[in-house]
Amino acid sequence: MRRMSSFKGWLEHRVGAMTGMVKARMDGPPIAEVDAELADLVPHYLKNLWTDLGLARQLLRKRDFHLLSRMARRIQGNAASYGFGGLGAIAQGLEEAAGRSDPAAATLQLDSFERFLSSVRIVYL
Repeated sequence: MRRMSSFKGWLEHRVGAMTGMVKARMDGPPIAEVDAELADLVPHYLKNLWTDLGLARQLLRKRDFHLLSRMARRIQGNAASYGFGGLGAIAQGLEEAAGRSDPAAATLQLDSFERFLSSVRIVYL
């Protein structure tokens, strides 16, 4: 029991210390809290994400689940680095769907990816 308690404490500390967590809100768009030092990079990053979304849809149409999985893994890592935790979760779901070669699940994740990009609001800390 003590071990769980210390893991819980560590996790709470890490989550509290991380910037870029996307806050879930029932009444509005996701909010990404991003380190202000990344402000100059974020517009280019978002532009690249839109390009990635288009490429991911092409890969899905071709049923290239191997490359789709690799792309999703890259997006997941980059999302965490830039402070887009919600997008990282979507990319993880896409990676899992691609790993199962599941086009329906991959389509749902790509639709979530598009909704995220269309609605995310960025707050610089």
